[in-house]
Amino acid sequence: MSAKDTRSRLRPLFLSQWLFLALALSVLGSFIAYVLMQEHQRIAIGERERLLTQSKVLSAYLVRRLEAINSALASVRSELVYRNSQGASRNRYALHLKDMRDAMPGVRTMAVLDAGGIVTHADRQELLGKNFSQRGYFLAPLRNPDPDILYVAAPFTTNLGVYTINLVRMIAGPEKKFAGIVSASLDPQEFKFLLSSILYASDMRTLLIHRSGKVFMAQPERDDVRELDMFSSDSFFTQHLRSGQQTSVFNGPSALDGEDSLCVLQSIEAPSLLMDRPLVISLERSQKIIFSSWRRDGFYLGALFALLSASSSLGLYFFQRRSRSNALMLAARRAEQQQNAERLKLATEATGVGVWEYDLQTGRLVWDEAMGNIYGLDPAQFSSTLEAWRASVLPEDLPTAEAALQTIASGSLPLHANFRIRRGDGELRTIKARGRVHRSESGQALKIIGTNEDITARKLVEQQLRIAATAFEAQEGMLVTDADNVILRVNRAFTEITGYSAEEAIGQTPSLLKSQRHDPGYYAAMWQALQERGAWQGEIWNRRKNGEVYPEWLTVTAVKGEDGEICNYVATLTDITQRKAAEDEIKHLAVYDPLTRLPNR
Repeated sequence: MSAKDTRSRLRPLFLSQWLFLALALSVLGSFIAYVLMQEHQRIAIGERERLLTQSKVLSAYLVRRLEAINSALASVRSELVYRNSQGASRNRYALHLKDMRDAMPGVRTMAVLDAGGIVTHADRQELLGKNFSQRGYFLAPLRNPDPDILYVAAPFTTNLGVYTINLVRMIAGPEKKFAGIVSASLDPQEFKFLLSSILYASDMRTLLIHRSGKVFMAQPERDDVRELDMFSSDSFFTQHLRSGQQTSVFNGPSALDGEDSLCVLQSIEAPSLLMDRPLVISLERSQKIIFSSWRRDGFYLGALFALLSASSSLGLYFFQRRSRSNALMLAARRAEQQQNAERLKLATEATGVGVWEYDLQTGRLVWDEAMGNIYGLDPAQFSSTLEAWRASVLPEDLPTAEAALQTIASGSLPLHANFRIRRGDGELRTIKARGRVHRSESGQALKIIGTNEDITARKLVEQQLRIAATAFEAQEGMLVTDADNVILRVNRAFTEITGYSAEEAIGQTPSLLKSQRHDPGYYAAMWQALQERGAWQGEIWNRRKNGEVYPEWLTVTAVKGEDGEICNYVATLTDITQRKAAEDEIKHLAVYDPLTRLPNR
């Protein structure tokens, strides 16, 4: 074949190689882009959920604080009416206010103002007689009197130089007219500690904002916090209020410094609190820092892809150049490679399977190399007799194996038999034998051709599976879920403990058993432990199908696949109702006399 013909023959091949390389690089590039996009989405969702969780935790804590302060103000107001009716002294009531303040974390000052804004009672002596009629926290209930509302004043600086917020309840006089207020000033240090406790990253910022847009507290601290006003037309704060939602999530420039941020805003609301202007929590993180590792990985992957593209293109160019000059030699090599490929295919298909042939006329037994490997013998040194094979079979299995061999020789059924051998190196193996008899045209049996397969590992796996199945049906309740927490399998003990049959439980999630005794934070901590340590165990209260709430000891283990990702969860649960009852009885006996049932002295 001429050089021109060689080029003409190779040109379509070379073109297809370039097209294949371009397609492969396109697929790889698309896959890398998809992986990066999925990772970006995973990081975004994970950080969003983490911020939402932190905001809900902080909101729940603040609601409890506000409810406690609201109850304290109502109590002070009722106590004031009672003491006035009894003619109690001002000093004794000031001590009462001081005791109330000390018992309330987060409260700095408590005071009572009359209808003219004059401080009549206070826990601080220096405030008595002061006129605060022009303060916002006094004017709000004066202009809109309602004894049921908790007035939340905008942040302001007190005469003592403290930046605070006042919570106020109106004192109703005759005919429920405005007769003054009971006020509690929030302690900035307490709320500073509270806001800083939820910061889990160096770039994270949290704000406590009044409904007016004024910032009461910021963590980390800022020198300009008293000048900050979040109430602008396009701020996240304004958009959150406009939405009417309790929780909002935003992406974009921060109102604090214009940096691209992920921001969660949570309004502090509760059915038990009738607030005129509720507070809002703002938590935000810099998206630049959130996605810093993702950008770094993207850069490395992009550089690796570029390097791979350049090297593969250069490699293909030199490969084709060499192929063009060695076309004839390559054709010969391809023929040889084709033969090698066929041999490799046969060898691959016969991996672990030896072929044997037994001549029924001469009694000669022939093994291939794979048979020698299975039996641990050199086929070249094998005596080629049935006696040599019998010497390898365990005596207790030999009758079964020979009977199967005689059956196939005398009939038309194929050979199927399992037996054990002892290899030349002394190792014990289990063999699965298959074979078929070959006959002459007259029907005379001439030879048997068959295979031997080492099934020792398979037998071991089957035994382990039987052990695992037995363990699964243990006395402890067990359930298996997929990565999305959907129940795939339960055992009999699970049904006996919970009352749910396998048909009822499969396809559901473990929340089917929730007793509502644990708050969301309990389950959040459980899932965090599973994600970080791969396991969680502890005492939990669940609900049976009949509605009975019972205690159980729960152990949950995350199962990871070969890729390191969680693919299943396995949970074992034990009903500890009797143990809890015994513990309660022990505690009772420690305090009460078992005969008289009277407390021990």
